[in-house]
Amino acid sequence: MHRYNLLIDARGRAGDADGALSLLSTMRRRTGHAPNAWSYTLALHACARAGDARRALEVIESKQRAGLSHDPLVHMDSYFLLQACAADQQLGWAMNLIAEMRKAGVQPEGWWFTFAIRACGQRWKEAVRLLEAAKRTAADGRPEFATYRAAASVCRHARQMDAVRAIEAEMSKLGMHKVTASLRQNPLTAVTPPPGRIFVP
Repeated sequence: MHRYNLLIDARGRAGDADGALSLLSTMRRRTGHAPNAWSYTLALHACARAGDARRALEVIESKQRAGLSHDPLVHMDSYFLLQACAADQQLGWAMNLIAEMRKAGVQPEGWWFTFAIRACGQRWKEAVRLLEAAKRTAADGRPEFATYRAAASVCRHARQMDAVRAIEAEMSKLGMHKVTASLRQNPLTAVTPPPGRIFVP
């Protein structure tokens, strides 16, 4: 199993969702062991790197059917699923996941909003609304650096320059001068960075 998890991890880091999911599906037959919680999380990471939200959801559903949905990796699973939704621009799925986490009593985190905003594509009004929601939930009323950056990028991509200027003005007021400069140079760069290489037990 350890060897298989290492192989799934390698596929994930390469963004090879097909390879990772193929290994996951054949693990029981080839090793005699069912995939463990890490196996599913590593496969989910592959889907996130590939920007495939549909298959990321399928991995989560398979993990739930295996009775592994309440393991300590749930937080990481949520991160990767939202990352996949952001890359695939599946705003509805992202918002459903956030609603489920809220219902479960999980406290909102900045990266929720960052990924949800990235999932907006060119729906700039939704991005601005989510930025306002991030302000309301942030402990100090100040969303994360990456959340502002994501909202400004969506507005810029939608050619809503008044909205971009308003966001940049607020960022400058908060002392985020370097952010506004980098946005002008490369507005579509990635936002919240994913965790580093996953440890495979």
